Amino acid sequence: MQDQTLALYAIKAIEVMESRGVDCSTYIAAAGLHRHDLQDSQQLIPVDGYLKLMDILLADTPVQGLGLIVGQHTSLPEHGVLGYALLGSKTFRQALERLQRYIILYGEMLELELQQEGKEAWIAVRTFKRPFMSDRVTCYLTEELLANLCNIGVDIEIGYQWFTRIELGFRSPGYPELYATELGCPISYNQAETRLFFSAHMLEQPFDCRSERADILCEQQCEMLLNDLQLERGLTSEIHHMLARAPENIPTIDDVARVFNMSVSTLKRRLAEEQMTFRQIVLDFRLGMAKAYLQQSPLSANEISRLLGYSDPPSFYRAFRRKFGFSPQQFRTQN
Repeated sequence: MQDQTLALYAIKAIEVMESRGVDCSTYIAAAGLHRHDLQDSQQLIPVDGYLKLMDILLADTPVQGLGLIVGQHTSLPEHGVLGYALLGSKTFRQALERLQRYIILYGEMLELELQQEGKEAWIAVRTFKRPFMSDRVTCYLTEELLANLCNIGVDIEIGYQWFTRIELGFRSPGYPELYATELGCPISYNQAETRLFFSAHMLEQPFDCRSERADILCEQQCEMLLNDLQLERGLTSEIHHMLARAPENIPTIDDVARVFNMSVSTLKRRLAEEQMTFRQIVLDFRLGMAKAYLQQSPLSANEISRLLGYSDPPSFYRAFRRKFGFSPQQFRTQN
C-alpha cells in the first residue's frame, strides 16, 4: 500500500502561502499533485508528494515559521479520526500515548516517544529518512507538531506555552526570536535529537473537553487502521482507510473510484485481483466495527447500526447473524 497522508496538511500550508500572495499552482504541479487532490481535507495523498511539495514551497517561502502558523490554525477535529481519538482521552498522558501510537497512520514522517524521569517528562521526536525529508522539511514538521501540541494545552486549560525547555535536533532556522516568543521557554539547537520537555505532573491533567462518544468511536477506528496498515493489503487496505475515517457515511463505489482516479470497472478489476469486491469490503468493515463496539462500548445495537450507516436496524441484525451466527445481543452477552 502506498504511504499516504491527509490532504489537510498540504491544504493548510497552501492557504497560508496564498493568503500572502504566493501562487502555489506551479509548486503543486512540480510535486506531482493536482488541485483536485486538494479539494477535500480528508482525502489521502502520497506522503512523498506532500513532502516534495513542502520542500519546494519552503525553498522559496518568505514566510518565517510557516509550520508554527499552520499548526496554530489546525484544530484537533480537523485531524480526522486521530484528532477525535485525542479528544476522547481521559488524561493528557493518554492523549500523548495515543498520539505516539497512531501518528504513523498519517504517513511515516514523524515518530514520537513519551518518556519520564522523576518530575520531568519529555517527548522525543524523530523523523523517518525518506525522499524529500530535507532539513527544512524536518524543521517545518517539527514546528507544526509544536504548535499542534501547544493547541492541546489550550484545550485542557494548561495554556499555550507549557513546555519548560526544548532541544532541537537541527540548527536555528534564522528566526530564533520567533521561536522564543511563540513557545515561551529556553530553546537549544543542534542537539543529538529533538526533545520537548515539560513538568511530569501535567500527564495526569484530565481532558475536560473529553467526549466519551468520540473515545468509543475513534480508538477502535485507529486500531483498525493500524492493524490494516500492518497487513499491507493493497487497494483493499486503502479503501478500509477511507471507510474508517467516516464510518457513518459509507461512500458509493463511484465515490471511491473517483478518489482513486480510476473508472468503476478498473476498481472492480483491481479488487478482483485481490480476491475481493467492494460490497464485501464494506460488509467486513461494518461488521468488524460492530463487533468492536459490542465488546467495548455501552452503545445499543440500534445506535451501532446508525453509526455504521445502516438505513434500518433489521438490515444490520440480519447481516450480523449471517456473518457470525448470533444476533448482536447474543454476541454481546457471550463476549
